[in-house]
Amino acid sequence: MNQKEFFPVFSHLILNPKTTVIYFQGDIQNFQNEIERIYEEYSLEKTMKILKEKFPDSNILMPKPKLIKGFADYSKFLPPKKNQKHQIIAFNFLYNSLLFYCKSLKIDFPEQFIIIGFSRGSVVLERLVQEIAYLNKNQKDPKFSKMFDFSKKIISFYWLDAHLFPHENDDILNFSNFIKNTSHINIFIFATPRQIYDQTRPWIGQQKKFFCKNLKENNIQFYYKLFFKELKKSQCGIFHHFKTLELFQSNPTNELTNESTNESTNESTNESIN
Repeated sequence: MNQKEFFPVFSHLILNPKTTVIYFQGDIQNFQNEIERIYEEYSLEKTMKILKEKFPDSNILMPKPKLIKGFADYSKFLPPKKNQKHQIIAFNFLYNSLLFYCKSLKIDFPEQFIIIGFSRGSVVLERLVQEIAYLNKNQKDPKFSKMFDFSKKIISFYWLDAHLFPHENDDILNFSNFIKNTSHINIFIFATPRQIYDQTRPWIGQQKKFFCKNLKENNIQFYYKLFFKELKKSQCGIFHHFKTLELFQSNPTNELTNESTNESTNESTNESIN
């Protein structure tokens, strides 16, 4: 691939990292000198500082998507046509991007990594989950062996106030395939009423509920926390949305659960934990 195909990358590197964190940003986020002033508290530089504190033993890579009228464009991780939906698009692009970044930054290819998707960045996570299911189903096919091995390097997924989750209308995601060989992956979901209870986008809450339900039914441990749960959706604005970046816990593994979510409140049994 031509290097112009890859997103520019904003990075923080350390000696002897234990992991590599890959952060996929949401809409609006930009560098300090380019972001709108009212959002500058959550510029990429400020977000990098937050991630450095939460993951002190990790290299951190922020692939920078193009912003189109403020919206982050992740189309390179997605199949361009419906009839190509079964192709391994996201993993191939991520793998080649990492090869390019590692060569440019003169670092070793990561042995394990953490994927974080904030807001619109969750579209990348959703696609990766789809492809993990497909890779697991076809793991004995030699043409998928490299990407299957690559997918095994993921140790955690973080959905941060996401607007897209794996869902029941996803015709290529099969949870029985997803759970094969994925017991090593920790799943963390952090949300606010701004997304989960948005009546203009009811699918967000429905998808989250479907995702957690299927994780639980398949005995996959996960962690779910709703911030600002005392607020109504109308009281929970863009700054509560961005506040998720500060509030999320980097490794609450001792609180992983496969308990079902509370149907009446859409909250899990561990959401009261501060």
